[in-house]
Amino acid sequence: MEKELEQSRDATKAASAITARAAELETELARLQHDSISAIRAAEEMMVEVAKLRKLLPEIESKVKLLEREVEFLKKDKSESETKLGIWRRKLEL
Repeated sequence: MEKELEQSRDATKAASAITARAAELETELARLQHDSISAIRAAEEMMVEVAKLRKLLPEIESKVKLLEREVEFLKKDKSESETKLGIWRRKLEL
């Protein structure tokens, strides 16, 4: 009888430990599910932002090309102006 009582106590302790661990695991699972949902939402938001930026890319590239051409034009214009200025200075010195 004593042995059976001891076995029953051990079984009760084991069941209690298993129940406590199961509760811990359920809590951890809920936290991980929440974290996973949050991460998926963040990834979806980033994908939407990336799609918006990809749509803007051709327009931005076009603007960059226009600005590069304008810079080249201004450099050429500056060079021509400096040349003309040098000519006028030499004429004024004479």
